Amino acid sequence: MHGRSPLLATLMAPKLSVLTMSLVSHVQILHDLAYGPDVDQRLDISWQGTRVGEPRFFDVAQDARPLLLWIHGGGWLRGDKAAQWHQTVPFLEAGWHVANTNYRQGPRTAPLAVEDCLAALQFVRQRANDDGVAIDRVVVAGASAGGHLALTTGIRAADVAAIINWYGITDIAAVATYLDGARPGSNYARTWIGDGDIEAISAAHSPLHLLSDGTPPILTIHGDADTVVPTEQAHALDARIKELGLTGELEIVPGGTHGGFTGEQYDAVFARVFEFLATI
Repeated sequence: MHGRSPLLATLMAPKLSVLTMSLVSHVQILHDLAYGPDVDQRLDISWQGTRVGEPRFFDVAQDARPLLLWIHGGGWLRGDKAAQWHQTVPFLEAGWHVANTNYRQGPRTAPLAVEDCLAALQFVRQRANDDGVAIDRVVVAGASAGGHLALTTGIRAADVAAIINWYGITDIAAVATYLDGARPGSNYARTWIGDGDIEAISAAHSPLHLLSDGTPPILTIHGDADTVVPTEQAHALDARIKELGLTGELEIVPGGTHGGFTGEQYDAVFARVFEFLATI
């Protein structure tokens, strides 16, 4: 017989946890929903609920649940929602609804990404209403440039409960100056802005300058060996939060590079994330 042996099949089978199997039966993913006319203005939504078979196939959860809006990174120049879907899995496993968005990006596109993420959040709220999904609170999160966009979105939008900033840019002009020396051939901030006035863009769209009395609680996670977005960006935001008497926490990951944490560090950070969210 040429069929695969039972032992080999067992060894090659993926190790699926109970939680992973739960996602299969309790999550419906809506792909590439358009929240604007541009091809980059697309997002995915994962609703919690139950697969029920025909004719309805899926019933959304009727109890009010939290929603995470995740925003990918890439220096405002590149990247895709699909590449960072794994960052949302802990929230799906915890029973959260999740939206994962793309946005307009590339050289000389500033500040379109900022505008798009606000529009994406508004779209998700309306889609939840249309689909009969009850949302009890909204949290915005993202990494790198996505961390910056999570901050600008969460600060400017109404009724955001918290922001999770994974090693995001908090002062655009300062990071551009840093990159002039540290990475002169790959200054993503100046490339994003192009011929625009970097000081004006920074003043209008840097989270450090946008904090106000209405800013929701912020958790910032940053590796102390990050050379893409220096840790000073996290410390500057934390200092400003404290100066204004706002609610915020800073988690510095020892030896962490730009998203380069160990498995144990990621486990510890996600535990800290959910501890933080339990307090809001």
